[in-house]
Amino acid sequence: MRSVNDRLRIIVAGLAGSFPMAGTALHWIQYVLGFQALGHDVHYLEDAGEWFYDPAKVQAVNDISVPLMHLERLMSFFGLSQNWTFIDQQRKQYGVGGIHLDEVLRSADLLVHVTGAMSLNYDERYLRIPIRAYVDTDPGFIQARVADGSAADRLHLDAHTTHFTFGCNIGNPNCGIPSTGHVWHPTVQPIFLPIWSEGRFPRASAPFTTIVKWEAKGHGPMLFHGRILGTKDIEFRKFLRLPLLTGRAFEIAMAGNPPVENLERFGWRRRSGPEISSTIRKYQEYILDSAGEWSMAKHTYVTLRTGWFSERSAGYLASGRPVVLQSTGFEDWLPCGEGVLPFQNLAEAVEAIGLVDSAPGIHRSAAKDIATSYFDSSKVLSRMVDISFAKHRSTSEQQRTFSIN
Repeated sequence: MRSVNDRLRIIVAGLAGSFPMAGTALHWIQYVLGFQALGHDVHYLEDAGEWFYDPAKVQAVNDISVPLMHLERLMSFFGLSQNWTFIDQQRKQYGVGGIHLDEVLRSADLLVHVTGAMSLNYDERYLRIPIRAYVDTDPGFIQARVADGSAADRLHLDAHTTHFTFGCNIGNPNCGIPSTGHVWHPTVQPIFLPIWSEGRFPRASAPFTTIVKWEAKGHGPMLFHGRILGTKDIEFRKFLRLPLLTGRAFEIAMAGNPPVENLERFGWRRRSGPEISSTIRKYQEYILDSAGEWSMAKHTYVTLRTGWFSERSAGYLASGRPVVLQSTGFEDWLPCGEGVLPFQNLAEAVEAIGLVDSAPGIHRSAAKDIATSYFDSSKVLSRMVDISFAKHRSTSEQQRTFSIN
């Protein structure tokens, strides 16, 4: 095996085609761009299963033309047309990379499995890759299922050699993420800074915005040892009156049906999430047209105090837009007060909005500084490679040390 200092062949596995919206695509594509900028040979792989999200229909479909068209446009936009493979339900391979996928898999040094949607046990070629890193971007859920006895989830995790999580407080006494018996390493969304620009100042009347995909009906909370682990709809209801109390413009670009009808009566504006996220440029322009982001977090992240920080919010920071985000305990590791303002209740949310409006320039500058210091892909991904290759480290040291500087 080559050493961590060599030029590595890295496969990034994700769902950029299966969820064909710019915001989610940027989640995975920044791993590819970031590793490539570090000098590695990077290949994007999508082996997602039997259904794909169609933004136009706002539902799951099994038509592969949806993800394929999106991937072709996305990879061409970023100059990665030779660096991707898509595998459909019948195991047919698409993309230029599909022609030589066997060779790519045979020579790969590291698989970075972002969100863990692909089953490594389904294809023995994946299990032959010597280092297989699982990146848990939805902390609390899979750990609760494993702790509750899910053999399938345990087998899934065991197929990986290294485990990372956006639950950055994992291993701390005040974090409620249950143990799975694995060593979990805190990580964050890598931001490939060259594709983000602070651009212009937002207009004085610019709204606070966020971009949300609401859970479909039937995807309710899970119950873990008598404790409800839910999604964003539970938390959002607590802040319905925020626009009325601040006299401020708030806008949600959403996909799916919101948990509360007639949001407008509470002062919320609504935009089409699929429209905003139809292209990378539209998505980034929407962020630049915002005064900042205001957003709730998933109930699970809040109640377990996971330390999660949104990959979407990191994009706001990189655009020089402050983030007012419901606390998940991320203030334990991320500097807050300027650029990033956490809140736990409605009164604190109102106060945080007022603080941003009282000194917008200070908060915009701090936002960019935080993005550079904590989310820069060169730092986040170098650390990921180092840990993935490291040997003989104690479990306690790895879980309790979180620094991406």
